[in-house]
Amino acid sequence: MFIYRCFFSTFILFLCIACTPLTNDNNEESDDSSSTQAPTFTHKTDVWVSAYLGAWNHYAPPGGNWGNLPTEEIDWDAFTQLIYFSLKANSDGSLSKIEDFQNFNPDRLDAIVKAAHNNGKPVLFTIGGWGNHEEFSSAISDQYREIFVDNLIEVMDVWEFDGIDLDLEPIQNEDIENYKKFVNLLHKKLQNKATSLGYKPMLTAATIWKPELFASLQEKFDQINLMTYDMSGAWPGWVSWHNAPVYSAGHLFPGTTNPLPSADSKTQEFLDAGVAKEKLGIGIDYYGYVWEGFVIKPLETWLIKPTVKSNIPYYEIMKEFYSEENYRWDDEAKAAFISISSIIPLNNRFISYDDEKSIEAKFDYVRNKDLGGLIIWELSGGYQKDRPKGERDILLQEVKHQLHDE
Repeated sequence: MFIYRCFFSTFILFLCIACTPLTNDNNEESDDSSSTQAPTFTHKTDVWVSAYLGAWNHYAPPGGNWGNLPTEEIDWDAFTQLIYFSLKANSDGSLSKIEDFQNFNPDRLDAIVKAAHNNGKPVLFTIGGWGNHEEFSSAISDQYREIFVDNLIEVMDVWEFDGIDLDLEPIQNEDIENYKKFVNLLHKKLQNKATSLGYKPMLTAATIWKPELFASLQEKFDQINLMTYDMSGAWPGWVSWHNAPVYSAGHLFPGTTNPLPSADSKTQEFLDAGVAKEKLGIGIDYYGYVWEGFVIKPLETWLIKPTVKSNIPYYEIMKEFYSEENYRWDDEAKAAFISISSIIPLNNRFISYDDEKSIEAKFDYVRNKDLGGLIIWELSGGYQKDRPKGERDILLQEVKHQLHDE
């Protein structure tokens, strides 16, 4: 069904599907623990760092010849695995195309997988992402689930990925039962496989929703990574607030007892639901938010709504907005920001972003809470290609320092 399928792998896959029972007496997919399994990949540090790379930002000529971050500029010692983002689900269980002029194209996939394996690092691919909910939700339905799973495994096999990252955004109540069946089936079919690195394929998830769902599925996942960024906006009932703070610091939504969002508050939701702490990761964001007009710092209200520009890459923030005199540090929230005040309020700026200091704070938080690790969204946002060599990836170098400074 998917392009690049070879006859031999299809035939073997057909035999496996035909001969393997898919359900147990409770109508849930179960794993065949009696078979010999490949070992599980174990990173050599006390925490994981899973670094996302958006395919459209990956420069890998000749076919992947647009994008900000060249393959050879990736420092593979700065993280424990790379997650390549993303293929999209189609409603019938098929996947977006891997071909020339697509974000996922053969030159990019060959380059990133080869580089990862040459450096002894697993590389996973993501299925889904924001804007793909309707199709993903259909693909995990009873009608298409097995087709969908087989297509995911085929991509993993053909392109020699080391696992699959799931990103259904958002997870709705009506998705819950199908999502459970999907994860159980996918996990089962991964158990008797080994990647080219000799390990069992990894299965990870990126989420911010449904803690109880992930508590029920946590044994199926190697990592449950919380997207603890994109956590603020100029919405009714809000105040200006950080994009990716570590702590809420006791600050509440106006007139309520609800804390402002933070990595800590979101982590606590998942811990309270029963997710084991060693399964959880939090986010480092290489993108920031630029609030324009009438606010210059966190916790401000407004009479005239400011505009908020989201997903501004770190390299652009440094080039367009950063100055030493405008830099600020919120020691309660453990978050960096830039404050630009103007005699014309419309030109005021509050710019929230992660820097070296907030990265250090996030590593401290993860280690103090005994969490599993962190994710980076995403590598190219931190790459300053116009800087001299050795100064182009200062965020990643701070991650590297923190990762190996156990």
